[in-house]
Amino acid sequence: MTFNSEYGKTNRLLGPNEAADFWYQWFPSGKDVYVGEGDISEETIYDIRQKIMGLLRISKKPFIFKNLYNSMRILPIRKAFPESLFIVCYRNTVDIAQSILQCREKIFGSKSLWWSVPPREYDKIKNKPSLQQVVEQVYYIYKQIEKDLSGGDAEYVFNLDYSDLCNKPTQTMKDIKHWVEKQNIRLEEQFDLPNTFQIVSGRKISEDDYKKLEHYTESLAGKIG
Repeated sequence: MTFNSEYGKTNRLLGPNEAADFWYQWFPSGKDVYVGEGDISEETIYDIRQKIMGLLRISKKPFIFKNLYNSMRILPIRKAFPESLFIVCYRNTVDIAQSILQCREKIFGSKSLWWSVPPREYDKIKNKPSLQQVVEQVYYIYKQIEKDLSGGDAEYVFNLDYSDLCNKPTQTMKDIKHWVEKQNIRLEEQFDLPNTFQIVSGRKISEDDYKKLEHYTESLAGKIG
């Protein structure tokens, strides 16, 4: 088992996959991707449940989906699967914003072109300076996640710290296993984990841009997570 990826892309055919096309059969793409509980039909909710239950029956194992766009689909997913569990990974806002900027420049050759999940507030932030924009992108995504999860049972949500996952992956997985098994889902260890994963943190861009990211993040201090 390898644990390497580049902006979510893995090398192996059967490696981890965000399964974007699987979800796009029900949910919109583009810049207006938020879906509330009442925004799709009962027939669609039923179809989501039936198809994912089919995967469960075939595999005879629980499924875990890691798809960031699903942060904008929490309510309909929860309606389709009231028993679903959610893991929310918290990471330093500046580090996330910096990573988004780096990806914009690598993929598009410009830090002003949009990349990754657009929050509901996309129209509000799309014309802001790129450095402010990426910080607010992160902020509004986390804000939406927390809002949409707040209406359900807190026991169905696991808040995961990125640094804990990197610094002590084995213990973190044990904690997640214990939490999952409290919901009567049995898990078995299949792979050995490294002692640590490298934490991607600290300045990787120009000092001026990094300070601006810190400034915009500080202006939102106390509002995230």
